[in-house]
Amino acid sequence: MKVAGIIVEYNPFHNGHVHHIKKTRELTGADFIVAVMSGDYVQRGMPAIMDKYLRCEMALSQGADLVLELPVAYSTASAESFAMGAVSLIDNLGVADSICFGSECGDIGLLSYLAGHLKEESPAFQEAIQRELSSGQPYPAARERAIASCRDLPGGLSPAEELTCDDLSALLSEPNNILALEYLKSLKRRSSSLTPITIKREGSGYHDLTVNKELASASSIRALYQSDDLSALDNLVPSSVLSILNREYQKRFPIFPNDFSICLYYRLLLEKDRNISLLQYQDVSSDMGKRIYNELDSFRCYEEFAKHIKTKQYTLTRINRSLLHILLNIKARDYQFYSQHDFTPYARVLGFRKDSSELLSAIKKNSSIPLITKLADAEKNLNTCGKKMIWQDILAANLYRKIQEEKFHTELPNEYTEGLRIVP
Repeated sequence: MKVAGIIVEYNPFHNGHVHHIKKTRELTGADFIVAVMSGDYVQRGMPAIMDKYLRCEMALSQGADLVLELPVAYSTASAESFAMGAVSLIDNLGVADSICFGSECGDIGLLSYLAGHLKEESPAFQEAIQRELSSGQPYPAARERAIASCRDLPGGLSPAEELTCDDLSALLSEPNNILALEYLKSLKRRSSSLTPITIKREGSGYHDLTVNKELASASSIRALYQSDDLSALDNLVPSSVLSILNREYQKRFPIFPNDFSICLYYRLLLEKDRNISLLQYQDVSSDMGKRIYNELDSFRCYEEFAKHIKTKQYTLTRINRSLLHILLNIKARDYQFYSQHDFTPYARVLGFRKDSSELLSAIKKNSSIPLITKLADAEKNLNTCGKKMIWQDILAANLYRKIQEEKFHTELPNEYTEGLRIVP
């Protein structure tokens, strides 16, 4: 039995994701595909546009055999922590042979070479990064400039060609390449036996808002959900996915960051009133915390406030993640604790295909972490780390559900009563 793991968000699901699933099966020869998917909040530091159960159902309808939830501590984290949480989950299942991810580059040799260099972070490289950070550059730009300034990078990159430092710096500016490098770094740090495979991204670019392409970006499709007309999605998503969208539109989705505005504002007011340092929250620096407090009177809505407090030093994504971590009470010390317990201490099932019983049996037999299919049974099967992590998941999901109920004037099952998605 061959099993391939993929790490996904599906925010939202579209034709490019169908391509990823199909190519994964083709390139790996996998009998089963396990998708580790972000829950109700994603790595951009935002709530997902639709809840995890809808996105799980879409993934299963398009060829994924099993969907596991990436805990919220990792789904909202930096690329490095996001990757380590997801890779460790797949690795600990004990059944996967490979991991397949997209990239703009499409060259696994080049990506592996660069990942090895970044994993080691030579003294010269660390010094270059600190120099760029001290000049006020945000971390992604600082890393790009540090790469360009290191003279030991060119050479041995590819049998066919040598790339310049500028080429490598440009590679680091692409979002899927960045995640690909982090997946590879995580595999190397774990000495994992998983075989990494990359698929070259096709169609629109990550931030491209053009919608007249069959392989449109998630960004462009999210923009469409702000209108009341889903007809523009006809050529952008599979028909079964469109059916789910039409069934649940204005009943469970779309959800936007500004739907959380009052919750975030109250949380920030409460922290300021109690004179609590925001530095305790993941991704919040001392300077950022002071700016959040100083500008709180300017709060109008979630997205506007994030843009308002943005400075050259921090990307908007970093700001969004910081605000989300404050809202969800995710602290820096949590990550330190989780890293001491092999990062992801359980695999929570969101859904599976009916014909994947062999896969589930193999995981139960070989996994080094509990497979959670019923939340009510989780506590007795989890260690202290697992209990803390899954409680964060439950609190975050309950907040998301209440936002849905308030916005769409409906009543939805809670985390204990929402059933697994099982697709024929």
